[in-house]
Amino acid sequence: MDVISVVPEMFVIPHNKVKDFLYQNPKGNRKGINLSMLRNSANEYKNNWNQLK
Repeated sequence: MDVISVVPEMFVIPHNKVKDFLYQNPKGNRKGINLSMLRNSANEYKNNWNQLK
């Protein structure tokens, strides 16, 4: 299992932009970020490791 054949999908989002992608369910008891939303509207952050420099 030391060989990785699939590269994980990563979104490197600056901390001040995370709130733009937060989702809260209708009950209001859960928050998170939908992967589908990131895939549709956050392409500039996909695999953007330069954000960490």
